[in-house]
Amino acid sequence: MTPSHLPMAQEELVAVAIGRLLVPGDQTKARIAANRAILEELMSWGDAIYRLSTRVGHGKNTRVPGEALKQLQQLLVSSHAGSFGTVDRTVVRAAMAVRVCGMARGCSGASHLRQPSRGGETWPAPAARR
Repeated sequence: MTPSHLPMAQEELVAVAIGRLLVPGDQTKARIAANRAILEELMSWGDAIYRLSTRVGHGKNTRVPGEALKQLQQLLVSSHAGSFGTVDRTVVRAAMAVRVCGMARGCSGASHLRQPSRGGETWPAPAARR
């Protein structure tokens, strides 16, 4: 299945949950790259952008120096990673597919990184991994 700018159909979600691969198409990669370029330009202006160049919550007005941004974004991801005990693989695949399809719409600030994997590609990495 190739995610696109359109919402994922329920049948597609079920197919991915039980093992179908998500493979980014050229249009998806172009959409992600174009929106990432916009984000990069905004970041280059040096203005505060909530959660990208500032802390979150009560610290939303506190700027984070450039060298600490990657660490902050990794902290945000890890601090929101909850534990649910054992979760069925299909539930995890479905949840991840929904997130990936959101990224495929091109509005997440993600970047597409090509790395070896089962399907030959991995999906967009959050800005923190860039």
